[in-house]
Amino acid sequence: MEEDKPRSPAKRSRTLGAPRSLPKSQHHRRIPGILPKPSALPSPSTLILGRDEEIAGVERVLNRVDVRLLTLVGPPGIGKTRLALAVGERLTSRFTDGAVLVDLTPVRDAGLVPYAIAQAVGVADAPRQPIMMRLTKALEEKQLLLIADNFEHVLDAAPQVAEFLAACSSVKVLATSREPLHLTWEREFPVPPLSLPDLDHLPDLRGLAACPSVALFLERAQAVRPNLTLTPQNARVIGELCVRLDGLPLAIEMAAAQAKALTPEMIARRLDEGLAVLVARARDLPPATGPCGRQSTGVTTCSRCRSGWRACSGRPGRAGCPRRISASCRIAMC
Repeated sequence: MEEDKPRSPAKRSRTLGAPRSLPKSQHHRRIPGILPKPSALPSPSTLILGRDEEIAGVERVLNRVDVRLLTLVGPPGIGKTRLALAVGERLTSRFTDGAVLVDLTPVRDAGLVPYAIAQAVGVADAPRQPIMMRLTKALEEKQLLLIADNFEHVLDAAPQVAEFLAACSSVKVLATSREPLHLTWEREFPVPPLSLPDLDHLPDLRGLAACPSVALFLERAQAVRPNLTLTPQNARVIGELCVRLDGLPLAIEMAAAQAKALTPEMIARRLDEGLAVLVARARDLPPATGPCGRQSTGVTTCSRCRSGWRACSGRPGRAGCPRRISASCRIAMC
């Protein structure tokens, strides 16, 4: 009897039941019509404060059958993303296929927006099929809330959103943008600043601490300085800080971050002197961007400098800005 010849490693692996390698054309093939479950919305790292009325208002509009696209509109730092995520968390269970976040911050080409959406919802790659056809075919039967964040960078992609909504009757889009998308589908929701204390009739400590802008400053300041409390001695200066920052959440958070080394009085004094106190950001946050889309070096968005912000010229001495700009006008200055 002839001895068995030693088998090659490839033959041994097949004998042991190891899977054969797929043809190159099948490496990325998925079962047609089957999508992976969309990833959950990112968990917020901080509490959202003072936005109960806005959350209820956005939720009420999105629950309307005739509303398919709702855009949260407002200047940089007003809290559009945080508000959208809070609403998404509350509405996720009402959509059979959940809610998905599409972060458009890194997208600079409007033609890439459908690809960003496809990646977020898990649409399989099929190079020979147009991306919009793949996207609409995969989602036409889905009941989904799509959160398109930072749409101002890719406003030229708005017509593609309209095409997408027309083909996917059970999908709703909640967009955040510094400017409206200007689509017939669109409903706008202007995001206001946080409520401010009345400095002419300053409430008692309990009432002041309940004011949304002051509550946000205290919560963020106590994260870096736990022993900081609202006292009769610092109540007015904290209230004045929030008023000077126009109730802008990002400006308030940046100022509160300085409480680790500075007292509220010192923070106010630095604002008076025009020193950069509104530049600190947590390392796990994406870089702030200015109105032109470039990385921000400081902030613009106060009511007194709105024209300068729109022209991306929020620095003193440029058209549309007074000689001395307000503290909140340093956020988003590029």
